Amino acid sequence: MKILDVVIMAVLSAAVTVGAALAYRQVWGVYEEKAEELPAIADEMTVPLGDSVAENVTALTVCYDANGTAVAYRVRTQAMGYHAEQPIVLDVTVSADAKTLVGIAVVQQKESEYYGARIATSEFTSRFEGRKLPVFLTGTAGRGAHIDGISGATTSSKAVVSAVDTAYTFVRTYLVEGEE
Repeated sequence: MKILDVVIMAVLSAAVTVGAALAYRQVWGVYEEKAEELPAIADEMTVPLGDSVAENVTALTVCYDANGTAVAYRVRTQAMGYHAEQPIVLDVTVSADAKTLVGIAVVQQKESEYYGARIATSEFTSRFEGRKLPVFLTGTAGRGAHIDGISGATTSSKAVVSAVDTAYTFVRTYLVEGEE
């Protein structure tokens, strides 16, 4: 009888483990994978922004495909990193539906030479390409894609994620939801 109890417990444990993995994948799986295909940008047009459209957003560029359809928005945004005298300035490209982060480019930064300056390397910026929005640093609670920060440069990494979030919120609020 004891062997049967052990077998039943093992089967039940396996079922719970598999069920939990499937449930996790259903809810969070979309954020773990990068988009397979990002929009091809053939043309761009800078759009003037009015005064104080959104805090920390300084420029907007609409990105078009070869057919002239808007496929993404490039938002110039900024956040304060470790170097408190000058913000980190990013160009954040978000898909036109505000669901995917096409990519980021560090336009300006004055972070520390070794740690903070690594936010401008392709090793770090490529972590963002094709990720579902929103994004969070690994270890931060939230439903979204988790990005590994740079060890020793947590403040700089947080600033980049904050600037990406600002761009995502701007596109979602002013450009996507405004169309509905």
